Amino acid sequence: MQLASGAQIAADVVLSATGLLPRVALAQAAGIATARGIVVDRLLRTSAASVYALGDCAEVDGLVLPYVMPLMQAARALARTLAGAPTPLRYPAMPVVVKTPVLPAVVSPALAGAGSWEIESQAAAEEAGAGLRALFRDTQGGLTGFALLGKAVAEKGALAKQICDWLPAPAAPA
Repeated sequence: MQLASGAQIAADVVLSATGLLPRVALAQAAGIATARGIVVDRLLRTSAASVYALGDCAEVDGLVLPYVMPLMQAARALARTLAGAPTPLRYPAMPVVVKTPVLPAVVSPALAGAGSWEIESQAAAEEAGAGLRALFRDTQGGLTGFALLGKAVAEKGALAKQICDWLPAPAAPA
């Protein structure tokens, strides 16, 4: 393989992970099932034998998650599966951290369902020096997402524990 710099790298396989929107044209041309992304089951298998997909291009149970943590969860599960221990993918709640020194931010998107945002008033946040805190609650009042700015990012761990898994572990066979 030749890099743009002209350097040569010897490799049996090259994995490229670029972009945030699934590009499914190659999979479609190969006859692999696609929707918003390349459709995979909980073991990350595509509709083609011995072909797996993970990351920004993979769609698992209708979810396409262009974040680092879902990719890491998928890579761990797929590694176990390929090593002979079939491991279904599970996505816990995974807040996205935006690392900016001026204004730290954390977002845990509400992935599905009806609900509403509770946004702390800007004046109250400024008075407390805490930044901004917004919580998304479903119609039953359960926390399903949040956005935190400034000092409020310190609440990330406690709030993430209140959110259900995005993709729970499958039930064990009876």
